[in-house]
Amino acid sequence: MGREYISASELRPIKCPYCGSKRIKIYGARKMEYEEEIDGENLRTIEGTTEYTDIEWDVIYALECAECGEDLSELAGL
Repeated sequence: MGREYISASELRPIKCPYCGSKRIKIYGARKMEYEEEIDGENLRTIEGTTEYTDIEWDVIYALECAECGEDLSELAGL
């Protein structure tokens, strides 16, 4: 059994051993810092004003093949 999660920077290229596809679906989480402008009356973001300024952390919990759906988490050490 592998780790619970890996850092996104630890992920290396993966090819599905079942179908040969290089398209991989990633399940993870990211904590990002951002700046945006809002409409103070409706508390809604004004379109086009959101700017992501930094990613504090980026982790991956699971991987699967985007073509055949096989679980590839073990190949990444999960």
